[in-house]
Amino acid sequence: MSGVLTGTESKIGDGGGAPRFVAGDSGTAFVFGFSKRGATDQATLLTSLSGYVRECGEAVPYGLVHDVLDVNFRLGLARAYFVRLVGDAAKAASGKVKDGAGEGAKDTLRIEASSAGEWGDDVDWKVTAGTAPGTFRLQASYEGDVEISPDLASNAEAVAYVAANFRYIRVIDLAGGNPVVSEGSLAGGDDDRESVDAETISAARALIPADLGPGQIAAPGFTTEAVHKALIEVGVETKRTPILDGEDTDDAQSLIEDAAALRALPGGQLAGLFVPWVKVPGVSIGTTRTLPMSAIMLGLIAAADKEKGHSNVAVAGPNGKASAYDKQPYAYDVTQTYTAQERADMNAAGVNVAIMDEGEVTNYGYRTLANPVTNRNWLPLSNARYIVGAAFRAGRVIKRSEFANLDAQNESRFKAESAIVTEVITPDWRDRAIFGLTPEEACSVSVEQDVDPDDGSMGSLTATLTMHPTKPAERIVLTVSSAPPTESL
Repeated sequence: MSGVLTGTESKIGDGGGAPRFVAGDSGTAFVFGFSKRGATDQATLLTSLSGYVRECGEAVPYGLVHDVLDVNFRLGLARAYFVRLVGDAAKAASGKVKDGAGEGAKDTLRIEASSAGEWGDDVDWKVTAGTAPGTFRLQASYEGDVEISPDLASNAEAVAYVAANFRYIRVIDLAGGNPVVSEGSLAGGDDDRESVDAETISAARALIPADLGPGQIAAPGFTTEAVHKALIEVGVETKRTPILDGEDTDDAQSLIEDAAALRALPGGQLAGLFVPWVKVPGVSIGTTRTLPMSAIMLGLIAAADKEKGHSNVAVAGPNGKASAYDKQPYAYDVTQTYTAQERADMNAAGVNVAIMDEGEVTNYGYRTLANPVTNRNWLPLSNARYIVGAAFRAGRVIKRSEFANLDAQNESRFKAESAIVTEVITPDWRDRAIFGLTPEEACSVSVEQDVDPDDGSMGSLTATLTMHPTKPAERIVLTVSSAPPTESL
């Protein structure tokens, strides 16, 4: 297996003010990929492209995350957790500082880049004399940005101050004397991205635990079957929706075969496969960027959820246009076109196809990879997204009953059941997310209590929801006939 991945806490990164953490926001994106720099042992919470640049650097030729987030933030994405992928042999650039000159000098500080990668080779460091006797100052510079410490009296002070205030380096105390005035550059950085594989992504799920809430999972530009399977597995474990980028090809049959291989997986009912790729303006005037469909779907999904107030929205057709929800149509063309029959065949196979409709890039399919015969209730991607989101919200409601007394009058049980109906089911019924003439007809809620479970716990509450999600109108049939003026219409 490849990958350096540990920890679960989320680092915050934006360009001005801390991002807001909102567990349960179904529009949240969880994105895996390569970046120039950035944390590898925790997910980075982002709310803007400037935040990404600050924490992870500018765009790189070997990864699409920068550009994909750029477009999605324009289209409505408000919150993304980014997991930077690196290989097992990844290293942070480093250098050592001595405590004197000559043969007796010892290494006293190890200076390392704050994250793995070749970027750290461009970090310069300097030790200068402090203004007070017996003190020193540390300085780090990267791409013109300079960080300088105040007077430091010891290595321990240097370690603590750098950890709390520097972004580009960290310092390790090697137990020597105070560092001598000196300067140098870090070296030896490597992200080992060549060894990143599907197993790396599978292991990365530890960095985005399920308690962060529902949302969409994507690995922009990764189109292999192995990576798609890994994303589906992560989706099953974290209860999130994989948005899979199909290969950028005009071969419809190969895409159908790709979908068939994924349809057999248990978690295919949560995932959506999207083609082709889209064209968006480049960073420089007159240039173009070609990006996978995840570059627009994450933003459009987030915007739809916000606009409608729930996640049972088919982000296709009018809701799947790059200009939907009063946004500018940033994507302006698709890379491939297919015949009407090819599109119909791909849709039936679970491949969602974007087309040019009325001059705009428009996603025109919103199916999961569920088998339409044996698992038809999970076929609409909007239904799958709604179900996992509703389950998270209901779980959050019943969680308030943890450690409540399970009395003989069933008070805790009834309170939990009533709260789920009031806070989850009824609002969703009013918003037409679930189907029925009444909330009770649209979704049944049952909470059971066990005062002496066999599993050794002191007691338990178990909630069961059975619902009828509103189905989208995938086909619209218009019939026009002509009648003579003498007949009434």
